[in-house]
Amino acid sequence: MPSSPRLSGASRLRAGSLLPAWPPPAVNVLVALTMALWAAQGVLGIWEGTWTIGAPPRPAGHALHALLVGAEWPGPRENAGALSIEALRAGRWWTPVTHLFLHAGLLHAGGNALVLWLFGRPVEAILGRRMLLALWLAGGALGALIALAVAPGATVLGGSAAAGAVLFAMVTMLP
Repeated sequence: MPSSPRLSGASRLRAGSLLPAWPPPAVNVLVALTMALWAAQGVLGIWEGTWTIGAPPRPAGHALHALLVGAEWPGPRENAGALSIEALRAGRWWTPVTHLFLHAGLLHAGGNALVLWLFGRPVEAILGRRMLLALWLAGGALGALIALAVAPGATVLGGSAAAGAVLFAMVTMLP
């Protein structure tokens, strides 16, 4: 009698259960957080400035455009968790992490989530959950440092550098 194929990672099931192994892979958690927080940004109206007192009215269709591709941000982005030198000076020590989950629109958040989903799973299978998370955080931090070094007055948001670090790791490990 042939043995059943061995499954690993997200496909592994607990014996006698239809539930996936717990805890879920880090990639699933990061993708879910990225997309959930993108949706929360839309609900809170962060792109439109509706959370900013005295924001000017927006033309019709602006909300849809902002959700899909992002829009100008009339208020202080740092208040929502984006990273800048001013935010760090003001004592917002959490922004080096929170900026990784803020995105300028669906294409930005979805693109990062897609790269993480496609390339993060093999990296997590090779390196493990903790190393993937460390790589993702280090990539995001390095990208933010470079952005702030090149443009000190910039406000940084998004996990593109973190997703790029995972992509780079996959390309170097699995050429």
